[in-house]
Amino acid sequence: DRISGPFNPLWGAGDGSLTPVKHDKKEAKDILDKNGVVKKKGKKVWRYYKGKPIQLKLIYNQGRILQGSAEESVIEGIKKDLKKIGIEVVAVSLSASTFSEKLASGDFDMAFQYYELSYGGNVAPLFTEDNPQNICRFSDPILTSHLVNYNKSSGVERKEYGKKIHQIVYNEAPYIFLYRLDRIMAYRNELETNDNFVPKYFFTHIYEWYFKD
Repeated sequence: DRISGPFNPLWGAGDGSLTPVKHDKKEAKDILDKNGVVKKKGKKVWRYYKGKPIQLKLIYNQGRILQGSAEESVIEGIKKDLKKIGIEVVAVSLSASTFSEKLASGDFDMAFQYYELSYGGNVAPLFTEDNPQNICRFSDPILTSHLVNYNKSSGVERKEYGKKIHQIVYNEAPYIFLYRLDRIMAYRNELETNDNFVPKYFFTHIYEWYFKD
């Protein structure tokens, strides 16, 4: 599923009012036209900028993309959607080590990257200047301040900083966020907790569990 920011939607940490930006082919074409990205017709219609065809290199770690997987369908979907507006995407399968090297050097136009963010996970590295996990080199001083305060705070205050982080990332960061739930759990509905049941750390907060009266 596509989500609107870096927070797991089950956490309740971000701004729940934000929804993923809708795919709008007409708007995309209008933006390209207004910025001098012209169409040239041949057997197919392709976009050119300053006389050169636009071709985007999308890199990915081959160990993460299995044949027939949801990840493979995402990459094919990106290629298909951009082709509709005249932009060619070349997907490049790389070994884990080469993929990391390309990310570090910035030798890509798009990258399909996998992050595992557990409950309460630290998203700061994704948006911190000079951090290797910030593959788009995106940073913002106000966002940096919010990230520091988010990791230092708790409760209501932490949630408020989470909303602010979500809003800046949503409006400014060059990322598309996809979400997949890898772990599920079942528990008796007689159980209650003051926080949440967390599949990855199932018994970490067992001392907080209690039965309903």
